[in-house]
Amino acid sequence: MENFKIEKKDKGFIEVKGEISAEDIEKNKINAAKTISSKDNFDGFREGKAPYDLVEKKYGELAIITEAVKGLILEKLPEFFAKNKIVPIDRPHIQIDSVASKAPAKFTVKLESMAAVDLPNIKNLLEDIEKPENPKDTTDTEVESIILDVKKNIFREENKEKEIPKDESALPDLTIDVIKKIYPSATSVENFKELVKTAVFQEKQTQSKYKFRKEIIDKLLSGVNYNVPKVFVDRETENGLEMFKQDAKRLNITIEDYKKDKNISEEDFMETLRSEAEKRAKTQIIFNFIAGENKIYPDEKSVEIQVTHLQKKYKNTTKQHLEAYVHTSLTNEKVFDYLEKTALGMDEDLKV
Repeated sequence: MENFKIEKKDKGFIEVKGEISAEDIEKNKINAAKTISSKDNFDGFREGKAPYDLVEKKYGELAIITEAVKGLILEKLPEFFAKNKIVPIDRPHIQIDSVASKAPAKFTVKLESMAAVDLPNIKNLLEDIEKPENPKDTTDTEVESIILDVKKNIFREENKEKEIPKDESALPDLTIDVIKKIYPSATSVENFKELVKTAVFQEKQTQSKYKFRKEIIDKLLSGVNYNVPKVFVDRETENGLEMFKQDAKRLNITIEDYKKDKNISEEDFMETLRSEAEKRAKTQIIFNFIAGENKIYPDEKSVEIQVTHLQKKYKNTTKQHLEAYVHTSLTNEKVFDYLEKTALGMDEDLKV
């Protein structure tokens, strides 16, 4: 990141200049060729699978080098922004100033950045937060309740036209053959009960963790006075609406069905979406500044491992987009870890 330098900073408008080494460009040329081929049709090859030589023949080496440079810039910008407490309002404009074969490339990044967040003393802000309770061990009653639900589901599958009997003795026995359809790793009925017991306890731990994190976020949102730029709220609202549509589709309902069931108007529905979007956007902005203030960054090896895994699942998504997503996710997790330890008073050296 030493080759990225802020040249101008005036009223939110920032200009960053930098240089990418010839060695790094060379290493990224294969990925660049894949990116180029994913945007074009090459006869006989699936999207993004055309050989390097074929891409070079059609587009030329300079196009591949340029794409490699852009990819490296997009890969490194999130860390540079975090370190310098920069939060772009919109996608940065990347300008390649000079590029040539086997030579360093020079570039300029222009962007508009929002005003810095005036962070309070995080330790003071979180000192009176309710501490998480250690979850209690799973009881036999809780396990039996889940076993009963399993038996009811089995009855429902086998007797679609009948009502579930109130008499539990009329429900089917739980056999290992049935259990293996639910938990293939189970070796016996008793083993299944132990697996259920463990799963219930882990769920309690997860719920306790998320409850604690929600309280931390609520404290941050109330303790940081900051107006989120409209463009961020609009973008997050669109994302929230798309996620809602996908969830509704999975549940086989429409947005109109949902509004009718909740007895709410279109205006109320969108206002709720927008309110939640503003909270998410403000939380992310605060996290970005906490990360920059405290030099919290993910391990690059961890980023690489997760990106490689996601590339197999999301084959049509560019590596740069996946890297940005993973970098943000891992940074957020480390910020949460920092905030949790601060709230619990586990590290006296933590400062903000």
